[in-house]
Amino acid sequence: MIGQLLSGRYKVQRILGAGGFGQTFVAEDTQRPGNPVCVVKQLKPASNDPSFLETARRKFREEGEALEKLGENPQIPRLLANFEQDQEFYLVQEFIDGQTLSAELQVGKKWTENQVVDLLKQTLSVLAFVHQNGVIHRDVKPDNIIRRKSDNQLILVDFGAVKQVRNQTAMGQKMLSATIAIGTPGYMPSEQAIGKPKPSSDIYALGVIAIQALTGLSPSPQQEDTDTGFRYDHNTGELVWQDKVQVSANLAAILTKMVKFRSQERYTSAVEALQALDQLQSGYTPTVQVTSPSYQPTVQVTPQPTRPVHAPTVQVSESVSARNQQNRPTAPQVAPRSSSGFNNPVIFAGVLLFIIGVVSVYLLRPQSTVTSPQASSTSQQTVPKSPESTSVYDPKIGVTEYYKLINNRQIDQAFQMLTPEFQNDKAKGYKSYSDWWLSLDSVGLEIINSNWNTGTATVDTNLTYFRNGKPLKTEFLRPYLRWNDSLNKWQIYNSEK
Repeated sequence: MIGQLLSGRYKVQRILGAGGFGQTFVAEDTQRPGNPVCVVKQLKPASNDPSFLETARRKFREEGEALEKLGENPQIPRLLANFEQDQEFYLVQEFIDGQTLSAELQVGKKWTENQVVDLLKQTLSVLAFVHQNGVIHRDVKPDNIIRRKSDNQLILVDFGAVKQVRNQTAMGQKMLSATIAIGTPGYMPSEQAIGKPKPSSDIYALGVIAIQALTGLSPSPQQEDTDTGFRYDHNTGELVWQDKVQVSANLAAILTKMVKFRSQERYTSAVEALQALDQLQSGYTPTVQVTSPSYQPTVQVTPQPTRPVHAPTVQVSESVSARNQQNRPTAPQVAPRSSSGFNNPVIFAGVLLFIIGVVSVYLLRPQSTVTSPQASSTSQQTVPKSPESTSVYDPKIGVTEYYKLINNRQIDQAFQMLTPEFQNDKAKGYKSYSDWWLSLDSVGLEIINSNWNTGTATVDTNLTYFRNGKPLKTEFLRPYLRWNDSLNKWQIYNSEK
């Protein structure tokens, strides 16, 4: 492709990146004065079927119109052209000279609060514009935020809308709704992981970046719960970060709300988050060490859920942490001791009896147990039977996570999602397993149905295998799953076609 002239105008200089859906180039625009450089994104359809191409073509035009509108914002690259050549689709966008935030966010290096607030204000401003135009970015991460060299402005690039076109051209309309969700683990909230992104999903991702900058820690799932990685409360799914950094209380409250596990508890819009930032005083109050409260409520949840970003989840109807706070006892409040009051023995005796009474009621109160929202009032369910009751147990999540690992080329981690007996049941062990999956470009997943009860489940799926950019075959597969208490996740122990 180097040196090739696209659309009789754009001369390819070098390759910026490549993937299963096409390549991204830096090219010269030979029809503009000075031959300025631009970015050309190639999107390859996987099929030459006329009806398929027409659907992809229509979708491509629609997304081009959306990107044209977004390019009116100075913090978004302008769309210069979109065209089709040899049944392949191309987007031409403004080239941004600068470096990504990934180059600035180094593990162990902490930003100042002023730097983080500037990051939030600049990016929330452009997200507000994006959301007001009916678009959700869907992949806000350091690699997709460029600090422009000319003015230090932060530029938001590589919209999820373009990725949707890529999925459309690779898998077709039928597979689009069932394939792995757009996004990046570590920055992607639970609702987005099951293909249901909201504007607050972008706010979550930006909050993660801000916490990454403040703490110097990495949100990468591979580093989770290590000295250099993020830590999550496995009961509630909340990100635990405040004990890792000195931070002002106001900024800590804003970031905590941005990254709440339940989307309903986050800011509903980027504008709302911006308003909260505007209320911060320009001179920060002295920073304080924010730590988790010493009170730790006992929560009975069996089995414990895994981290929501690794296992895509459906929306939880009620936050465990919220219910714990509601049930948290309030300590009796006693008026400050005054010299006139406690010199009077009658008053002193009355106050003492009141305190004893309150404490007795507190100690003798019935102990409540937090159970699954769908649990019976007379009995508890070890594993909820309704995916709407609590998302983290849904076996569809386990199956989706399994194929996401495969598509991300994390074959060893996918192999560990098989039970030991199922691993040993493979004819040639890990090597043949790995060789098979690595011989494919990707696998498309369509979940048809699931049946589950206490500790076991089946999930009916259609799998489409892609090789060399084309569908290889589609087959029905029914994985059998078993809940592993020690690992807090589903494992596949058998399958049938």
